[in-house]
Amino acid sequence: MVQHPGAALAAFASYMRGEEPLKVELATSPRLDLWEPVVRTRDGVKSLVLKGSVRGHPSYRDDEDICTSAVLWLDRKHRWARTRGRLYVLEGRAIDMEGI
Repeated sequence: MVQHPGAALAAFASYMRGEEPLKVELATSPRLDLWEPVVRTRDGVKSLVLKGSVRGHPSYRDDEDICTSAVLWLDRKHRWARTRGRLYVLEGRAIDMEGI
Protein backbone atom coordinates (compact mmCIF):
# COMPACT_ATOMS: atom_id res chain seq x y z
CA MET A 1 0.00 0.00 0.00
CA VAL A 2 1.63 3.24 -1.16
CA GLN A 3 1.38 6.05 1.36
CA HIS A 4 -0.47 9.27 0.70
CA PRO A 5 1.11 12.59 1.70
CA GLY A 6 0.88 12.91 5.46
CA ALA A 7 0.28 9.18 6.00
CA ALA A 8 3.89 8.56 7.00
CA LEU A 9 3.68 11.31 9.62
CA ALA A 10 0.40 9.94 10.97
CA ALA A 11 1.87 6.42 11.08
CA PHE A 12 4.97 7.69 12.89
CA ALA A 13 2.80 9.45 15.49
CA SER A 14 0.79 6.26 16.04
CA TYR A 15 3.99 4.23 16.55
CA MET A 16 5.17 6.79 19.11
CA ARG A 17 1.94 6.03 20.99
CA GLY A 18 2.83 2.33 20.97
CA GLU A 19 0.43 1.36 18.19
CA GLU A 20 1.27 -1.05 15.38
CA PRO A 21 0.06 -1.31 11.78
CA LEU A 22 -3.39 -2.82 11.33
CA LYS A 23 -3.51 -6.58 10.76
CA VAL A 24 -5.06 -6.05 7.33
CA GLU A 25 -2.21 -3.71 6.37
CA LEU A 26 0.37 -6.28 7.50
CA ALA A 27 -1.45 -9.06 5.63
CA THR A 28 -1.38 -7.12 2.36
CA SER A 29 2.14 -5.69 2.62
CA PRO A 30 5.17 -7.00 0.72
CA ARG A 31 7.49 -9.42 2.55
CA LEU A 32 11.22 -8.73 2.79
CA ASP A 33 13.33 -11.83 3.42
CA LEU A 34 17.05 -12.15 4.13
CA TRP A 35 17.06 -8.44 4.90
CA GLU A 36 19.78 -6.29 6.30
CA PRO A 37 20.10 -2.59 7.10
CA VAL A 38 22.25 -0.52 4.74
CA VAL A 39 23.21 3.15 4.87
CA ARG A 40 22.75 4.70 1.44
CA THR A 41 24.04 8.10 0.37
CA ARG A 42 22.22 10.06 -2.32
CA ASP A 43 23.07 13.66 -3.15
CA GLY A 44 25.14 13.83 0.03
CA VAL A 45 22.24 12.73 2.26
CA LYS A 46 22.58 9.49 4.22
CA SER A 47 19.56 7.33 4.97
CA LEU A 48 18.92 3.89 6.38
CA VAL A 49 17.36 1.48 3.89
CA LEU A 50 16.72 -2.24 3.96
CA LYS A 51 18.19 -4.60 1.40
CA GLY A 52 16.64 -8.01 0.85
CA SER A 53 14.58 -10.38 -1.26
CA VAL A 54 11.01 -9.18 -1.77
CA ARG A 55 7.73 -11.03 -2.35
CA GLY A 56 4.33 -9.54 -3.02
CA HIS A 57 5.56 -6.10 -4.14
CA PRO A 58 3.56 -4.50 -6.96
CA SER A 59 6.68 -3.16 -8.73
CA TYR A 60 9.10 -6.10 -8.40
CA ARG A 61 9.16 -9.80 -9.23
CA ASP A 62 8.95 -12.23 -6.33
CA ASP A 63 12.38 -13.07 -4.92
CA GLU A 64 13.98 -10.03 -6.58
CA ASP A 65 16.70 -8.34 -4.51
CA ILE A 66 15.81 -4.73 -3.71
CA CYS A 67 16.73 -1.76 -1.54
CA THR A 68 13.76 -0.03 0.05
CA SER A 69 13.23 3.68 0.31
CA ALA A 70 14.40 5.35 3.53
CA VAL A 71 13.29 3.61 6.72
CA LEU A 72 11.05 5.79 8.89
CA TRP A 73 10.36 3.20 11.58
CA LEU A 74 11.83 -0.22 12.31
CA ASP A 75 9.77 -2.33 14.69
CA ARG A 76 11.88 -3.03 17.76
CA LYS A 77 11.19 -6.76 17.40
CA HIS A 78 12.13 -6.57 13.70
CA ARG A 79 8.74 -7.85 12.51
CA TRP A 80 7.96 -4.93 10.18
CA ALA A 81 9.37 -1.66 8.87
CA ARG A 82 7.72 1.50 7.57
CA THR A 83 9.64 3.18 4.78
CA ARG A 84 8.93 6.40 2.91
CA GLY A 85 7.10 4.36 0.30
CA ARG A 86 5.31 1.56 2.13
CA LEU A 87 5.12 -0.96 4.93
CA TYR A 88 7.16 -4.18 4.74
CA VAL A 89 6.75 -7.36 6.76
CA LEU A 90 10.23 -8.54 7.73
CA GLU A 91 11.08 -12.20 7.56
CA GLY A 92 14.47 -13.95 7.96
CA ARG A 93 17.39 -11.62 8.58
CA ALA A 94 20.61 -11.88 6.64
CA ILE A 95 22.67 -10.75 9.65
CA ASP A 96 22.37 -10.88 13.43
CA MET A 97 20.56 -7.74 14.57
CA GLU A 98 21.25 -8.13 18.30
CA GLY A 99 21.66 -4.68 19.78
CA ILE A 100 20.34 -2.78 16.76
